[in-house]
Amino acid sequence: MSASLATANPSPTDSPFVFRSGELYCENVALAALAADVGTPVYVYSRADLLARGRAFLAAARAVAGTGALVCYAVKANGNPALLGLLREAGLGADVTSGGELFLARHAGVAPEHIIFSGVGKKETEIEEALQAGIRALHVESEMELAAVAAVAAVMLAALPLMIGIQFLIAFLHHDVDNVPREPLSADDRDPE
Repeated sequence: MSASLATANPSPTDSPFVFRSGELYCENVALAALAADVGTPVYVYSRADLLARGRAFLAAARAVAGTGALVCYAVKANGNPALLGLLREAGLGADVTSGGELFLARHAGVAPEHIIFSGVGKKETEIEEALQAGIRALHVESEMELAAVAAVAAVMLAALPLMIGIQFLIAFLHHDVDNVPREPLSADDRDPE
């Protein structure tokens, strides 16, 4: 890791949340007073910390993969438009898994070329919305899903980059607690219970 990269990354132990005279603050805001003003529960994020960490993550990715690297936040983790806007401001894209998440990302100002659409079970209408929005890529995880995307794209006379997920069958030797080898298991085996 380069020295500039190391100094650009906030420490995992650095926090914008600090105690002063027994009271918890975030970015000089007394959280007890905030809770009294807006009620509880309340979720408090540090704008400065989110921006710094987002930018550091993007810088690290670009240091490794080049300036064209795209780092995407999984919108399913938290679709709050203000949070998505901050992450967009930090340079991050959006990884969406539904038409609703695509709407949230676009509403937060994420540029279509910084949006990827992942997840299985995409509806035809969601594929259409993604193609109309001009997103960066669709993540396809099965031959059936690829055929569905191709069918929608053919009707719309549209082209879109695809990311293809490959899942490998993993087999391993199973040992019970008595350390006696058993039949090999694979990722497709089901628990008989």
